[in-house]
Amino acid sequence: MPQKHPSKTIKDAGWYSSLWNLDPSILSCLKVLDQIKATFKSLCPTPDWNNLANLLTNDGCPITFMKLEIEGIDKPNELYIKMNSRGKQLTAFENFKTEIYGYINETQTQIPPTFKQNMDGEWLNFLWELLSKNLGNTESEKFEICEKNTDIFYRELLHWIIVNRACCDKNPDNITETFKDMFYTESPEIFYLSDYEKEFDNGNFICAMSDIYYTMNLLSCLEEKPHILTTIFELRYDKDGFNSNINQYMQRTLIFAITNYATAKKIEKGCLNTEDFSAWWRIIRNLVRNSQIDSLKTCFAAINAINKFHEIENIVPYVLKLDESDASQKFIDLPALNPLQCQEEILKQKIISDSHIEEWKNTIYSAESHSYFNGEIFFVFKISGIENVESATQSNLANFKDNWNKITEIFDDSRNDIDIHRLLLIYGDYSKIIRFYSDDSQILSYYYNDTKHHNNDWRGLLRED
Repeated sequence: MPQKHPSKTIKDAGWYSSLWNLDPSILSCLKVLDQIKATFKSLCPTPDWNNLANLLTNDGCPITFMKLEIEGIDKPNELYIKMNSRGKQLTAFENFKTEIYGYINETQTQIPPTFKQNMDGEWLNFLWELLSKNLGNTESEKFEICEKNTDIFYRELLHWIIVNRACCDKNPDNITETFKDMFYTESPEIFYLSDYEKEFDNGNFICAMSDIYYTMNLLSCLEEKPHILTTIFELRYDKDGFNSNINQYMQRTLIFAITNYATAKKIEKGCLNTEDFSAWWRIIRNLVRNSQIDSLKTCFAAINAINKFHEIENIVPYVLKLDESDASQKFIDLPALNPLQCQEEILKQKIISDSHIEEWKNTIYSAESHSYFNGEIFFVFKISGIENVESATQSNLANFKDNWNKITEIFDDSRNDIDIHRLLLIYGDYSKIIRFYSDDSQILSYYYNDTKHHNNDWRGLLRED
């Protein structure tokens, strides 16, 4: 090796252009090469350059590079300048994208050709805007949050889309330790693409790639439906940092339901019928949020119930064919889902679809949005004298609204258990009309905003006749 600096050798080469001396990126590379030589020289004053050259040029070279293909992306030169000017190491998510692109290239799968373009364009922009609209107060604070957390959020979302698909047809009692780690992890970035592939049989990993494509397309179509997005992603940013809550069992189940809808409909960018989706989402959200999904086994059961429910993408026309007076039917086998919730969804959808009274729709939507009841409002229909579509009259609508206004006065954010117990004192010894816990030691507690209500709270009491 010549004794002069590498930068001098390169600049003296016949192929080197003098115009490159004006490029700060190239000058930086040359400077680093000089520094590398100086470092090696200090460590080994008389190195064996020939052996070193052979080591670096043979297949066993210890130095590797991650390559990210950027064809098909708008303004590639501008993107290159932005990436190069950061002077930062590639993130775990950027490396993961490289693995995904490599998988698609090597397997020649039937993934739509816009996958890579959407992943670095439309989907990334969507998630950045989602965080920007929901987190931070000032523009500078929003930018800082997005810059630090968009890749983390993106990586986490892809993790759960893949893991959800891997749960299908698996026995939760017979899963690998690696998959158990994936299921419980709070750090998805520790997994490589090959780790996920091993959890799929017979080359079915391609299904996970399709899930990513159609799910992300659908989600990016919901920018104008913030009320849906805030239900899927419970975003927050506080002293503990960023949290999306998508690792929670119920949120994972909702994401899987969206995935099944998106893949069944083969949703492309900008091609979602948001009105049809909103009607579908309202029913699925109510069913999932009123099930017991709080463990590995119940999460597995919920995901497989949704996967095996063949009417999942057509649930609105499906429930319209069912009998709203049948209190025993449970048309989707979600864990601990009360059949009454299925009956309620049938009744509400029929009233919304068939009622000549337009005000019913807005009244039902408003009641379903209550943060404590989570869409479980069947008891209000019962005390208002509404058992079927025919009884959804104008006078009973007035009864419903009057009863609902009283209920919201009682179950208000500013109230607590003690206030409700005080109200019940008008019945004297009201312990005779409400249930106790199994140990008979205390009266029902009012778990406000706690999804793990099951039966031992006020909602469980109101669910009973």
